[in-house]
Amino acid sequence: MIGSKLSMVDSMFGIRMRAKRIFNRAIINSDLLHANISYMWQGLNRIGTPQYRLGDPVWNRDSQEPLNDEGLANICVFVVYASEATLSTLSYIQALRDAGFAILVINNSVTSKEFLDALKPLCWRIYNRRNIGRDIGAFKDGIMHLFAQGILQQCRFLCLANDSMQFVPGINGADFTVRIKNFINTESGALFTHESHQIVKHYQSFFQLLDSTIVNSPGFHRFWNRYRPLSNREHCIHKGELALSQAVYNQIKEVRVLYTVEAMLASLRHANEKSAPMVDEILGIMPSQTRTQQGELSIYPLGQLTDAALNRKCLDPLLEHYLSELIELSNPSHVAAFLFPIYLKCPLIKHDICFAGSYSVGKALLLFNEVLCNAGLEAADRNERNHEFRRLIQMKGIPSDYSCKPVERALKGVTDGFQYTA
Repeated sequence: MIGSKLSMVDSMFGIRMRAKRIFNRAIINSDLLHANISYMWQGLNRIGTPQYRLGDPVWNRDSQEPLNDEGLANICVFVVYASEATLSTLSYIQALRDAGFAILVINNSVTSKEFLDALKPLCWRIYNRRNIGRDIGAFKDGIMHLFAQGILQQCRFLCLANDSMQFVPGINGADFTVRIKNFINTESGALFTHESHQIVKHYQSFFQLLDSTIVNSPGFHRFWNRYRPLSNREHCIHKGELALSQAVYNQIKEVRVLYTVEAMLASLRHANEKSAPMVDEILGIMPSQTRTQQGELSIYPLGQLTDAALNRKCLDPLLEHYLSELIELSNPSHVAAFLFPIYLKCPLIKHDICFAGSYSVGKALLLFNEVLCNAGLEAADRNERNHEFRRLIQMKGIPSDYSCKPVERALKGVTDGFQYTA
């Protein structure tokens, strides 16, 4: 009797979940259709060209071309979506400028006077843009604009970055700048911060560094010429970030990734030569295991690590396998959101780690402050940056904030919370 009741409950739960997925898909498809129609209408009215969306710069340094004595340039197209300046954005841009890049900022909003004044000392050009196609739409406009002006053809390295990450200066930011400078002075090919194997192998789009052979390759230009900058989140991910890696980046022979599981495990061993770290300490820096353990799937590597943590075990070579698999199977910018900053001095932490349900707000703020302390920031600076990070993640919210907003929930891709990939 009890078994049949439990079976009925499971069946009803499965029906509700399937109905929810169908409902979400209908909303997403409807929004995608609307975005397509809007894009075609803009084209008919001749307002869909890259030049129209980018327009004239709101500020331009006196020198028209950021070329060195050899007639070459390192250019960064940095995309923001904000009217006001943040400490994070200004620190990120400063780090890229220190690495030797001329900074072209594209704001998918209207830049305030105060923000503009803060950007001027750091930038070469600043544009306001209609927010068509989100960050990747702005990347397209910047690339097409530079190519039309003949600047991209003289570009030695092109960097694409955006403000979706909270930037940690100090030791982390300085290490990031040095790594980039070393790459552009001694190597070639492509440099990325994070590689993901979720859905398909791809390089995450919030930081991309490409040499001239990639930037001026037929495949790179073919992708951007064909890409439709639609303001649909799912389109931007699948037809933008994932498709760009499949069409271009996965074909590059010389690729370096700054923050990898291999490097993190090596750092863990080096930092703990006398005694290996405790597994519970490592899991305490990662997203909560509760939702996955209570979900339909049992994640074998996670289960092994959880058992080891409960038994107060140290990280040994066998448990390193499970940790490596757990990170590589999932989104590394979430699973290792604080592991990479703590053990590899990564300065980038995603703003949506609470919005996606990866971390509670309290845990994220606690770990963020630990990263700032490790980066050597003074107390006053830490307080300001903690306040800024708190404001940004609270503005985005957490999954339960959208429980009564089904349409917004579907369009923003809000789930019941983060789950490790099986």
